[in-house]
Amino acid sequence: MLLFRTAALSGLLIAPILLLAGCTPRIYSTRPYPAYARVANSGVNARYVICHKERNALTLPEPAIRAHLRHGDYFGSCSRENRRRHDDHYRGNRGRGDSGR
Repeated sequence: MLLFRTAALSGLLIAPILLLAGCTPRIYSTRPYPAYARVANSGVNARYVICHKERNALTLPEPAIRAHLRHGDYFGSCSRENRRRHDDHYRGNRGRGDSGR
């Protein structure tokens, strides 16, 4: 579920702030990234596939992942199934053994 909130400062409208209900940035820093999205180790950093802006699948090094997750991207290629898997993983319905950072 996505919630949008608008903040006002001195009468000026500031860009809408996207709040992901149930998916705070803290969740992304405390749970391991899912093994199903991991594609390779590149030297020190693992690489993961994420769906970027619901349009493009990107393969990124681990240090770049958190920023993408915070603005709504999710693990795996762009599909409803991967969106569901991502939501299940980060909202506590894990039981599938697909963690592995």
